[in-house]
Amino acid sequence: MNKIYTFIMILLIIFSMTISAAVPSRDSFRAGRGKGNGFALMYHEISESSEEWSDYCVPPAKLENDIKALLDKGYVFIKSKDLNTLSDTTKKYAILTFDDGYESGYNYVYPLLEKYKVSAVFFITGSYVNCPKYLTSEQICEMSKSEFVEFGNHGYDIHNKSVKELKDLYADLGNISYIINDLKKTDDLLFSLTGKRAVSLSYPYGLYTSSIESNVKGNFNQIITFSTSYGRLSIPYIGIPVNRINRADSYDINNICR
Repeated sequence: MNKIYTFIMILLIIFSMTISAAVPSRDSFRAGRGKGNGFALMYHEISESSEEWSDYCVPPAKLENDIKALLDKGYVFIKSKDLNTLSDTTKKYAILTFDDGYESGYNYVYPLLEKYKVSAVFFITGSYVNCPKYLTSEQICEMSKSEFVEFGNHGYDIHNKSVKELKDLYADLGNISYIINDLKKTDDLLFSLTGKRAVSLSYPYGLYTSSIESNVKGNFNQIITFSTSYGRLSIPYIGIPVNRINRADSYDINNICR
């Protein structure tokens, strides 16, 4: 009996370790950059109000400076879907990602993409659409017509859960169908607004398990998944969740892309 108990405990520990952590510390940012010929930057809200600037909100001027700095350093801006076909390892690549679907994506980000002719991915939380401070159906429809905009999936209701609730949900394999159906709701919403299926998915809080990842890849054709684990991006893409670097207000872009 003790051997059986020990075996079960080992399995539970291994399974829990497959749940990716949420946004890491700044120490892990410095230590975990690793090697690679590109990176994905993770933004959330953009605001002109200094009272809102934080690890999850930066001013429009900082975003514009980021774009200019990356262009000056020779980075090529790509969408997530490009990862399925890229093989040139001689170039440096950057993916701009914006989680949650804030309306600031329409007010500030979208005009900058058009101005500098660079691409970005907007991960939409389906239940937030048409809510105050978030993108409207009309804005998503308009933006989807731009060659520089890609819309990705960020869940529907599961993002409304706390990190603990989400971890508990993921820990029970019986919830896989519920999770996949939740993601399908946002996929269907985006399709109804844009006429396109999402080709990318950002896990809420960056949390996922190996079982969820395999089920996502099995239910959504050729989808590119993103986590919040800090690290660089390697080309060719090898099919695992893409690392990202959170674009906190306090970080200097030159320290990120040097």
